[in-house]
Amino acid sequence: MKLEDIQQAKLLDDRRRELAFKITLVRGNGLGVTIQGNYQDDEILDAVREHVVAVLESRIDAIDDDLRAIGVDVEKEPRGDGPAARLPILPRARKAIGSAETQVGREPLIYTAADMEAYGRKCHTAGRLSTLPPPGPYSKAQKAEDEAWAEYNAGRGGRPARAQP
Repeated sequence: MKLEDIQQAKLLDDRRRELAFKITLVRGNGLGVTIQGNYQDDEILDAVREHVVAVLESRIDAIDDDLRAIGVDVEKEPRGDGPAARLPILPRARKAIGSAETQVGREPLIYTAADMEAYGRKCHTAGRLSTLPPPGPYSKAQKAEDEAWAEYNAGRGGRPARAQP
């Protein structure tokens, strides 16, 4: 890579990270569809969500091609199969002017206590699934130990005792 290409690579990387963040938002509750100013229901959102993700992913692929052209090694990461993909999505945020507990894209967002409590319960229920290791050739004892650690990490069980060799 040439020295003058470093700034171009940084700009492309910034755009790539922004698009990846938008994919995270779209897969969560960051997507809204309006028809003449009226927000549409979840059924319509689910119908367009994967198409929007596909467009954003194609834009990331184009940026990756540009990065490779200037000599940057770009590794592809598996999309949508990590532990975060199995956790519940955040409740729909309410836009608030002047108060910001969370900032997303420079728009202040707030959540009600009831929304966050329901989200916490969903995460607690889904936590066991997200903390389990990928399936593999485990013995029953290894699987039991992994499940005990998953329960401990999710806050639903005591600390497992170490097995003596």
